[in-house]
Amino acid sequence: MAAAVLAIALAGILVGLRASGKTTRDTAIGSVSFAISPSIHGQVDAFIPIADWGVRTHAFRAPLKVHVEPRAVERGAVVSAAGGNGTVLAQAERDSRNAARTALLRAGGVVLVRLATTFDSDAFSHPHFYARGAELQQLLNVADNAQQEASGYTSEVQRALGSFAALVATGGRFSRAVPATRQAILASDLHDNLLALQAVKSQFGSQPIFFPGDFGQTGSSTETRLLVPRFEQLKQPVIAVSGNHDSALLMRRLAAAGVIVLTKTGRLNGAGKTDGEPVQKLLGMRVAGYPDPLESTHGNPANPRRIYSFDDMPNGNLFYAAAEQHLLDWFEGLNDPPDVVLVHENGLACNGEQELACHKPDSG
Repeated sequence: MAAAVLAIALAGILVGLRASGKTTRDTAIGSVSFAISPSIHGQVDAFIPIADWGVRTHAFRAPLKVHVEPRAVERGAVVSAAGGNGTVLAQAERDSRNAARTALLRAGGVVLVRLATTFDSDAFSHPHFYARGAELQQLLNVADNAQQEASGYTSEVQRALGSFAALVATGGRFSRAVPATRQAILASDLHDNLLALQAVKSQFGSQPIFFPGDFGQTGSSTETRLLVPRFEQLKQPVIAVSGNHDSALLMRRLAAAGVIVLTKTGRLNGAGKTDGEPVQKLLGMRVAGYPDPLESTHGNPANPRRIYSFDDMPNGNLFYAAAEQHLLDWFEGLNDPPDVVLVHENGLACNGEQELACHKPDSG
């Protein structure tokens, strides 16, 4: 009898979870979807598709997982919340609680009592961040800064929402001072994530996109056939340079599809030739681009022996130093000083900026 009662109870829980489906609710910082599913350990899992990373915490003890995913973002509200706007955060907390409560009530079952009695909001103080590859460390650094900025919030849920908003808004919170006629989107490191590309398309409409590299994982012919049609469908101009995970083949095909691909010697065309003008007049600005030194330019881009990092090279530090000097020599040789320079490798870009700042005459 006990076994039968337990089986019926578990079956009821599973049926309730399946019937509840996914719900989408509006909050002060955008619309969010909630999905409830069975889980051995109770947890809240928030995933950010556009960035391909998320945050997870065990906030209660019940056989449920609450999966949270932003569907649309109110950009101004997110930037304000990331800056610590208490009013926005308080409203976002109320909205999120109500949305989560609605999703859970739809799931039904006695597990809700267990969830309510074991819920621990302090769990949001020490969440687990996850991402892929080298981006994880950058995510953790941003998250750490976000947690520090959120220290003055009035509840742990607001603290978590503030950190979430800071992560989403990172890189864009200073855009408010830019005149509307000069606004553009900076995006990179797509790595075949077409879901992220769709999010960019839906969120930013017709604003031009600066894309400094890593469209794919290897730039192979298969990836090229997958990626190029998606960029051809975009309505806004895309200005790009290659990354270390791209190939000459992919960049040529992107150029043939209408992407403005910049190289050291000018704009690339579908035949692999350039126009000889390294600084292009685009969007009312002078724009130049430096292709990544580790872009695949010959052979099979998907070769398993291909090197994607200077660290993997014999005497990689010497090659890296040479790459730094080549970038500086190229920039200093430009006849027309650019307003914008696209460089994929962050270390090369930072070194170039520092060196040029040191050599710049003091204007007083």
